[in-house]
Amino acid sequence: MRIEKNNPNAVWHKWPDEVPDLAGRQIHSYFVKGYGGLDGKLHSWVCQYVQADGLKGWYLNGNEFTQMYEKGRTFDWIDVDELYPVSEEVKEDVKEEVPEFFAFCKDYILENIEEYEGNDVYACDFGITMTEGMCCDGTFTYSTAEAHRYLNEWFYEAGEYLEYEKMNFGERSNPFDNVEAFTVRMVSEGVRTILSRCQFIDDMWNKKFELTPEIIATIKEQVEEQTDDELF
Repeated sequence: MRIEKNNPNAVWHKWPDEVPDLAGRQIHSYFVKGYGGLDGKLHSWVCQYVQADGLKGWYLNGNEFTQMYEKGRTFDWIDVDELYPVSEEVKEDVKEEVPEFFAFCKDYILENIEEYEGNDVYACDFGITMTEGMCCDGTFTYSTAEAHRYLNEWFYEAGEYLEYEKMNFGERSNPFDNVEAFTVRMVSEGVRTILSRCQFIDDMWNKKFELTPEIIATIKEQVEEQTDDELF
């Protein structure tokens, strides 16, 4: 669906700091492309359309909203592609609550690190080592619908990760081409970032070491101490 400049439907909102309860409401996930702006180039974002009490319309996370509108940026046109799903109604008390992204990545490390006891690992690659199973499988939810549910909850972090992709790889992927693989990439990078902030891992960055019970305890303690939830 193409929205031309000055169309009243092309009104975008920034997610509020405290999002209202969306249980039982409609959440639509979209991939958005816009042409124009200050640099006259093609841009892309992930956005959501929400219908809920006190929250209705197109919403972007804070970083993407700022990029669209800072310094008076406008677009000649915006394409909105509803790729998947058509709509997803948020159910109340039906499925286990999706944890926050930062908490999920921390817990993944804390709950799985002991499986690597006795292994020789490189500090700089340990995050990749810890997530190699989900990377090989291309999923950690083993359900496309579940992956979409996680992505809806991790909407802000997904936007941040897309910016990380752009900065490091030169382009953004489309999360909805393969949402299971996209959430795996998010988690793998989140785990890598948290581990890289551990003093032990930082000190051993280019070295190989045996993962002893004592080292595992040290890493777990340093992971648990972390509070900075900006991972990208």
